[in-house]
Amino acid sequence: MPTINSTLSMAKRALMANQGAISVASDNVSNVNTPGYARKRALMASIPGLETELGVFGGGVSLLGISGERDVFIERQVRYAMGESGQHETCYQQLKMIEDIVGDMGETGLESAMDRFWNSWHDLANDPTSMSARNALSESTNYLTNRFHNIDEQLNNRTANINGEIENRTERVNTIIKELSNINKELSRANGDSPSAIDRRTVLLDELSELTGAEYKINDNETTNVYLNGISLLIGADIHVLKAEKDADGNVSVIIPAADNLELNINAGKIGALFDVRDNDLSDLRVSLDEFAATLVKEVNDIHISGYNVDGATGICFFDPETTGIHNISLSDEILADVNNIAASGDGNAGDNQIALLIAGLDNKVVLNNGANTFTQAFSNILSEIGSRVVYAETVAEGAQLTLQQAEVWRESVSGVSLDEEMAELVRYQNSFNASAKLVTTVESMLDTVIAMAK
Repeated sequence: MPTINSTLSMAKRALMANQGAISVASDNVSNVNTPGYARKRALMASIPGLETELGVFGGGVSLLGISGERDVFIERQVRYAMGESGQHETCYQQLKMIEDIVGDMGETGLESAMDRFWNSWHDLANDPTSMSARNALSESTNYLTNRFHNIDEQLNNRTANINGEIENRTERVNTIIKELSNINKELSRANGDSPSAIDRRTVLLDELSELTGAEYKINDNETTNVYLNGISLLIGADIHVLKAEKDADGNVSVIIPAADNLELNINAGKIGALFDVRDNDLSDLRVSLDEFAATLVKEVNDIHISGYNVDGATGICFFDPETTGIHNISLSDEILADVNNIAASGDGNAGDNQIALLIAGLDNKVVLNNGANTFTQAFSNILSEIGSRVVYAETVAEGAQLTLQQAEVWRESVSGVSLDEEMAELVRYQNSFNASAKLVTTVESMLDTVIAMAK
């Protein structure tokens, strides 16, 4: 039969167990808004009882430890959704900024500049001897070429900004990997029993997934291995840092110096989106705009060199024939030097307007995209293409965000702290603590009785 002392020990253990449980609930309440925090639960178990001829008497309760409420499957779902959302949201933001560069439909936009250019040729055709018409044509052409140059400069700036973001976020990945390495060391020393370290790991893995969509593995001792495109970045405490390396054009690639400068093809997360926009969307847009500008120069020059200027000279280019794209399109040196070199006549007579009419008619001539589009249609297609990509990216980003929100709801249902539940737990453990204290008082009274009997 249990002794009075064993009953007192039972009461003491109950007090300590319930006090620990109250402390756990208090910690949950304190961290209700802490990122990465998983609600904790006090793990209690009954102590094996004492077998007697009268039966088995219980041994009381023991506080075995503290566990964090996590679901490994849901954690992976959340991080996958974070990578998807980070990628598509970044893609949408970058594409929207690119659309703003070329899609200005106002008076300062490229479309308006093209209209002024064609109208100026019509005006010259209406009065081929007019010096003011020639000056207006030169001015509208300079305005058009400057608009092309401005777009080129803004696209260069956008590319440079993207490269800068890739560099910064690559360095952030390195910082995360180093912090995860330190957490691995801490978890190894604690044999995986460090809830606060696991909470910190949660935040870091979330951010890493959002940046790169990296894969990871949680080992039996709670240490983490991290992989990117099948290449290990973290095994235990050993890390492979990344390096953002620039080529001759200033474009950044991400390499692993420790793996013979192996270049990583990051195609997920925010960094993956930056590479995708830079190497695909921006590149495609540049090709289209450069082709547009080069074709404009060729078509205008092919007609212009067959015409005659005011002095009857021929063979003069209107645009610089060395033009290869929007970055270097400009009037030819001859036109820049003297607007009288603009050829409006087709037969050498000052009043003839044949060349001016032919060039003005290029606006409606099918010359671009393998003879499928006029200049107006081709430019409209460029705007439509970037607009379609923006709309698609926005739609996908919204869908990815909804998926992420749903996954986070699942995680919150498992790991999140509910103040109502914690308050109920506090009341329950407080009542248990009070009852345990009452048991101590009862045992004390029993001891007093025994001592009095012995006197």
